[in-house]
Amino acid sequence: MILVTDIEGIILYVNDFYLKHFNFKSENVVGKLYTTQIFLGDNERILEAIKKCIENPQNSEKIIIRKPKKHNKTYYYSSWEFFAIVNDLKEPIGILSIGYDISDSFILDDPEIDEFYSLVNNMTAESWTFYDTDLHLRTCNQKAIEIAKNVFNVEPIKGDHAMMYVLEEHKPIM
Repeated sequence: MILVTDIEGIILYVNDFYLKHFNFKSENVVGKLYTTQIFLGDNERILEAIKKCIENPQNSEKIIIRKPKKHNKTYYYSSWEFFAIVNDLKEPIGILSIGYDISDSFILDDPEIDEFYSLVNNMTAESWTFYDTDLHLRTCNQKAIEIAKNVFNVEPIKGDHAMMYVLEEHKPIM
């Protein structure tokens, strides 16, 4: 999927695959602010990636974001790479975003795993998180989400790296 915005975040272009995947018409997307296309809880993560691209236009930034589905309370999960678009003077004039849907990797259809998470959640009032061996978040409970929002101003999503939730003063010892 491809999405291009100007420097203020107005969508200038989306490719046909994006439109078909999310069941949109071009006139409902182009000309709108990018925030109409995302879960607002991910906006800080997006702004941080865009800021890094603008500060270092030769580098790209990769993040995972959510997009609410139209008819229920679940999300599409997608991996996006952001690139700064620069003019002849090397000044940023827009953002090129290339993404792909990774929702299938975020779906757990194993009833035993679901039952296990439910039991753990009901057994404790403490926060808990489960990370895979690469330190990517697999799941967490509501208490952990609340703490992350309060301390880091971001809602954790599956796939986040554990280092996103380490205080700056502790990162040197990690």
